[in-house]
Amino acid sequence: MKPFEHAVLTALDYAPPEHWQRVDHLMFAVDYTWWFFHFRLDAMVRKGWVQKAYYEYSQSRWLNNMPFYRISDEGRTALREHIIES
Repeated sequence: MKPFEHAVLTALDYAPPEHWQRVDHLMFAVDYTWWFFHFRLDAMVRKGWVQKAYYEYSQSRWLNNMPFYRISDEGRTALREHIIES
């Protein structure tokens, strides 16, 4: 597991179960060198580690059509296995 993936899964794991959250500002908190942030998140969606959804009818126009993420059961399993391996 790459450090970027570990950071995203760890951040999403702290959220309450079934809670959707934005993680686009995580790149500033973790490492400035990660480029193509959303491409990497989409790769994690394809792996099944995170789920992605859009809220199109938010009261705030800034949140419309913005992706929200949450960790999946496979993501929690991958995170636990990575911690055991480390």
